[in-house]
Amino acid sequence: LIPYHALPLPWRINPFIHTGYRFTPSLLSALLSPLLLSNEFTNIWTHLLPILLIYNYHVSFPYSLSHPRDNLLAISYFASAILSLLCSVAWHSFRCSSQIQIMSAFVSVDIMAVSLILTSFSIVTIHTAFYAQPEVARVYITSCLVWCVMGMALPWTDFFRPEEVAPLVIKRRMGERGWNLPSRSWTRVAFFCALGAQGAVLPSVHATWLNGWGYTRRIFGLAAWVVMPIFWGSVVYGGKFPERRWPGRFDYWGNSHNIWHVA
Repeated sequence: LIPYHALPLPWRINPFIHTGYRFTPSLLSALLSPLLLSNEFTNIWTHLLPILLIYNYHVSFPYSLSHPRDNLLAISYFASAILSLLCSVAWHSFRCSSQIQIMSAFVSVDIMAVSLILTSFSIVTIHTAFYAQPEVARVYITSCLVWCVMGMALPWTDFFRPEEVAPLVIKRRMGERGWNLPSRSWTRVAFFCALGAQGAVLPSVHATWLNGWGYTRRIFGLAAWVVMPIFWGSVVYGGKFPERRWPGRFDYWGNSHNIWHVA
């Protein structure tokens, strides 16, 4: 294990996590990250354990009592949730790879998973909100799928990657350009806000107009119980709390990324 200051620049993502970094050229060693102690150990297992819980819920789900269309949506959502968590596990496992192309590829995989789970959740909510208006639901679901395809493709472009990774990749491909590239975080923020708006805000307004506020509030009120912990977890993650306040004390557990995963 090595300290933060010993990492090459693209691997320095959180300056408040001081120790516990793995850095290896071996893909097998990276693949074994879930079994090896590092500052990614908690991040990995806070996603591996929910995968087991989701699979158990899928196995016990009363599919025989539901309409085939509802079952298809439920299976799709469970599969998307598991796949998204696996993508995150892959990123946290291969973040230690010293091969820049490998590391940057798994950054893209992790970002791609965000689009997948957001889209899946939006589709389930839309399906429920417009259960009596399947034609309207199909329009919004089609829109969600189009945005999801874009969300799968954009993370593989240089200017959609996190700024700590993209400059070196571009430099390798296009020659000496240095590190003076603008941050592209605004691109990701704008895209995910738009994805969320077309999958939640617009359908909720439309559902209120068609079905009334009482019905819509029940549907999207339940959705809020899922979304709000993720939102506040994102706020904690963005603020890098508590490690920003106590640098080096939360290197292995209890840091902002761990809290975000639990949320």
